[in-house]
Amino acid sequence: MIRRIAVLAGLGVLVACASDPTAPPSSYAVSLALDSISMRAGDSIVPSIVVTVNGVARVPNSREVLVSSSDTSVLVIGANDALIAVGDGTARVSVAWAATPSVAVTRLVTVASETLSGVVLTAPATMVPGDTSSLVVTGMIPRGRQIANPASVVVMSRNPAVVAASGDSAFAVAPGTSWIVAIAASGVADSSLVAVAVGPPASLTISPRTSTLVAGQIVRAAVTMVDRRGNNVTAVSPVFASTSPAVATVQADGTVAAVGAGNAWIIASAGAAADTLRVTVTAAPAVLGRLTVSPDSVTLAPGGSAAIQVQAFDAQGRAMAVPAVTWQSQTSGITVTSTGVIQAAATITTTISNGVVRVSSSAISSQVRVAVVVVPVPPPPTDNGFVQIVWVGDTPAPAVAAAFEAARVRINGLFNSFNGVSSLALNIPGGTCMAGSPDLVRTVNGIVIFAQVTAIDGVGGILGSAGPCLVRNSTLLPVVGAMQFDAADMASMQSSGVLNGVVLHEMMHTLGFGTIWGPGDRNEVAEPDGVDPRYIGANGQAGYADVGGLDVATGVPVENTGGSGTRGSHWRESVFHTELMTGWADGAMQMSRATIGALKDFGYDVDLNKADPFVLPVAGIRTNLVATQLIVERTAVPIGVVGTDGRITPYAGTVH
Repeated sequence: MIRRIAVLAGLGVLVACASDPTAPPSSYAVSLALDSISMRAGDSIVPSIVVTVNGVARVPNSREVLVSSSDTSVLVIGANDALIAVGDGTARVSVAWAATPSVAVTRLVTVASETLSGVVLTAPATMVPGDTSSLVVTGMIPRGRQIANPASVVVMSRNPAVVAASGDSAFAVAPGTSWIVAIAASGVADSSLVAVAVGPPASLTISPRTSTLVAGQIVRAAVTMVDRRGNNVTAVSPVFASTSPAVATVQADGTVAAVGAGNAWIIASAGAAADTLRVTVTAAPAVLGRLTVSPDSVTLAPGGSAAIQVQAFDAQGRAMAVPAVTWQSQTSGITVTSTGVIQAAATITTTISNGVVRVSSSAISSQVRVAVVVVPVPPPPTDNGFVQIVWVGDTPAPAVAAAFEAARVRINGLFNSFNGVSSLALNIPGGTCMAGSPDLVRTVNGIVIFAQVTAIDGVGGILGSAGPCLVRNSTLLPVVGAMQFDAADMASMQSSGVLNGVVLHEMMHTLGFGTIWGPGDRNEVAEPDGVDPRYIGANGQAGYADVGGLDVATGVPVENTGGSGTRGSHWRESVFHTELMTGWADGAMQMSRATIGALKDFGYDVDLNKADPFVLPVAGIRTNLVATQLIVERTAVPIGVVGTDGRITPYAGTVH
């Protein structure tokens, strides 16, 4: 508040002076008027100053007088020579004539602290241990005035172990939080919460700085980090990286592993801070620790062979160059070459179940288990069996060969006669229906199936393919078929108990089931690509009714789900479930009267009474049945038609 007041008290001094000695002298008087000699902190008063020159009183301009305070911590001089009370105490105000400072008057002013109505404290929100920061306190007095750093306010810390407060400064001591409080004598106060925490890494040091290792050794890198105040940083984890992982790798905990000869730099970083460890790696001498063979067991037919691959590993388990090795057979009838090719003698007539071939280098050795399986020769074509099997390549394991023989016998047992098919004299070059198949020079009454167990795509992929290869020109029924299985899936099917059922399933495809669905243009499936495909052959429909099919009038349900090897070429799983010719392997996989009826529709002379005792699951139960194992297969397409003269022409019939 600025107040101009009348002169209440004055002190005058008269002087005579002249710059020109011959000029008449002038007299000056300076008067100072104050409305009060007592003020409160925050008051502002403009004094009345009057000068008298030669008896004439007037107000001087700002250049004619000098106004000063003897104690600026109590009273300061502001604009327009205002007196501003800033603190408790007394100060002497002096007004002097500028030209002659000795011409002056003074007044003693007392300033008392005014009662504060509010306090505002400004403190840093965050600090790092070791930081010093300013505290700003502003006092609020009546009429909206403010006093900076009022003397009546005391500043203190509630937790000096975290933040120490002294006057207008705060010092961060240790991590934590503390309230800084400013309290006035009038009782008003303000506070500010200060959080003290170690700062981000400003400097990082890795130890050791260099390390020389032999390939295979490890070293642990330790990292120390400090913030800008030198406080240890432990809440941040450094990131490690190697400039050459082929030489040395590093884990997240700083463990460095020597890999190969050379130099690498391990970089530890955290934010903008980083340091490096130089690692020099020398190669370790290779010492043979282990030999492995692949495969470690083989099954051969008499006269068969298998090549074995050898790998060598050093004492630390790392792959190394294979040293000179020696091969030796421990079993009579089995030989091995110096390059690891195992050969079973063609003269073996009794199955060898536990033969051994050993490979060694010095005292380190490994062995291969060898089985030589003698499979009974399939019956000759003159045994009147409708189905004949010709193996392509090595004869498979005994369990697989037995499954093919069981399927052949089961299908042969369905036929009353060869009526409906014609006997053909074939002279087919090798490889016509399957790569590696032999020449086929014989008279075929029923069907000859080339069979092979070989590598396709590994466990769980495509099981194999099956279907007719050549058909008769008179009836368009198959005369030569082909079946190929993935060797990798044989063991799992045997262990799950579905091997025999799946082999029989695939053999039925070679007869035309699901692959041609009836010879020539007599396609027996209505809307094969529709939502509800149905088999409409009369005997198949009758067989469907016999096993409990209630919707027989619309045909036998054909599979409407699955991929190209399943949809349209099987009975519908959701209806038949465990029947042999669905696209899934479930339960006993029984051959129903519907399946044999379809063969009869194709033109085969088969006995419907040779069906298994199969009935459809009731509708209420059927909806909750879950298929067990999808038979992932590819159906083979006939490639030609064979006439009575043995001539092969392209097949043009309907194929699904």
